[in-house]
Amino acid sequence: MDKYGIQFAIMPIDNEALKASPVPSGGAVLPVFAVPSAPNVRVEVIGVGVGYMGVIPVDGTDALTGTLNFWDASAAAATALATAVNLKSTNASLVLKNAWTFWTGNQSMDAGDTLSMPLTITTPDTAADGGFFVVAYRIKEWNGE
Repeated sequence: MDKYGIQFAIMPIDNEALKASPVPSGGAVLPVFAVPSAPNVRVEVIGVGVGYMGVIPVDGTDALTGTLNFWDASAAAATALATAVNLKSTNASLVLKNAWTFWTGNQSMDAGDTLSMPLTITTPDTAADGGFFVVAYRIKEWNGE
C-alpha cells in the first residue's frame, strides 16, 4: 500500500482463453476484480491495466478486443467502463513485461460487485502466454470500519 492508500491486485489471465485453438464458444469472459460479499464492504477502483510476461497475442486478420464491465450486484446490472480494448500485438501500447493502463476513473464497488472482460476473439495466429490484469484500488470501508 502506498501513502495514498492505493493497493494493487494482479489477476492472471487464463492462458486457455487466449490459445490458438479452440476458442471458447461465444468468446471468453475474463475475471478482472471482485469485492467479497461480506457486509459493509466498499472498494474504489481507480485504474485497470493489462500486460503480458510471455507472449502478446498475434492475429493479423481478426479482432481480439474486450469490454471492461462493472457488474453491480445489488442492481443486477452491468455497465461498460471501457470498450474495444485491443489486447493483441497491433496495440502499440502493449510492450512485453510492462503493464498498460487502459482505464482510469473512480468506480465505487460494494459487496458482491465484479469487474470482468468479455472478449471478441476468433482463433489467434499466435496464442498469448503470461497475460495479467493489474487493478489499482482503495479500500474505503471494511466491515463497518
